[in-house]
Amino acid sequence: MKRVLFAAALCGAGLAQAGAISGFTGSYAVGNWTSSAGTGTIAATPAALVLTSGDDGSGNPAYTSFYIQFTKSATVNFSWAYATADDAPIYDPFGFLLSNDLAGLATGFGLLTDNLGAQAQSGSYSVVVAAGQYFGFEAQSDNTFGAATTTINGLRIVEVPEPGALALLALALTAAAITTRRRRAG
Repeated sequence: MKRVLFAAALCGAGLAQAGAISGFTGSYAVGNWTSSAGTGTIAATPAALVLTSGDDGSGNPAYTSFYIQFTKSATVNFSWAYATADDAPIYDPFGFLLSNDLAGLATGFGLLTDNLGAQAQSGSYSVVVAAGQYFGFEAQSDNTFGAATTTINGLRIVEVPEPGALALLALALTAAAITTRRRRAG
């Protein structure tokens, strides 16, 4: 019985970690994301993403974004470090994108920087993304008085196990319990 329970515990731990992806790798590799640099720049590696907002002097708003559609529900965790040469972060904010469709990305911006805060900021964030939703990062710009640069690292995406995998684990645990009960009764 102890062996059966130990095997079931290992199976459960494996299921919990099987969907964990670190960095821009696997299904979330850099090449699978869509980038839209606007007047800014994007530099991406498996370990980090660097978004630099535009500063072409036009005064026209611009958006530098990097996004992907999720095929599975997941929790996304990441750290970010931001610095702007502009007068205040309100002119070149950074945040994440979350939307049910591509058209909604324009309004699905979640501000992470403090608009009235320091010119250098950092933090960590966690967000739940449903299967089918688009998720990404965005640096916005007023295109004047200096750009802002944000580095995203420590990306960790924990996918929710498929219902079938959880049902299989529950079936294995039930079978183990029935087998143990029959041995004790017999």
